[in-house]
Amino acid sequence: MAHELKHLLVVLGAAALAWSSPAGADPNPAFGAQILKLAARWDHAAYEMPNKKAELAELDLVVNDADALAAKNPARAEPLLWKGMALATKADASVALRALSFAKEARKVLESAEALAPGTKRDGLLPALLGTLYANVPPAPIGFGDLERAETYLKDAVSLNPDGIDENYFYGDFLMDRRRTKEAIVVLEHGLKAQPRPGRAVGDAGRRRDIEDLLREALGTTPK
Repeated sequence: MAHELKHLLVVLGAAALAWSSPAGADPNPAFGAQILKLAARWDHAAYEMPNKKAELAELDLVVNDADALAAKNPARAEPLLWKGMALATKADASVALRALSFAKEARKVLESAEALAPGTKRDGLLPALLGTLYANVPPAPIGFGDLERAETYLKDAVSLNPDGIDENYFYGDFLMDRRRTKEAIVVLEHGLKAQPRPGRAVGDAGRRRDIEDLLREALGTTPK
């Protein structure tokens, strides 16, 4: 099961950082600042922890903070997104049935976020995250994996945000796993051209490393 979920952390990566600032001016700056704190905490957990134990502990804090923020803002989808992100990352850091349990909970939470704010699909993040889950979880009867549904979500994500670093990475990773290497190279190289996201230096750097690693694999090269 851990093998089946091996991509969840690297594929999701810094993806949800893009959703910490929804399109347009937020009428509640204080809420936006709290979302940014969740983003920073998740980023720290995903990229800067020394080991899996520390990572899981930090991810638990993300889940707790997201729950608290969601309780105070029941009409807002962003806290649910961060909870789903943390749960998906915990799935990658766990084994066997625990990993699958976290993945199932992540899907449920992300679908709840989508139901609260379906219009946010225009930025590509929600379909990208859901597509990644469907791509990396085993199919029924063990899990809910569905490669056809996964690619539909991932194509939707790229069409909604063609120049997004995350969306291109997600789809490129999916193509690599399907051994569609030529397609993957085009998508991944486009992802490297994405503009930096203000306040997302750690996430952008991590995502670029993820893309570069996949490109080295695709091109059959090794790092210098």
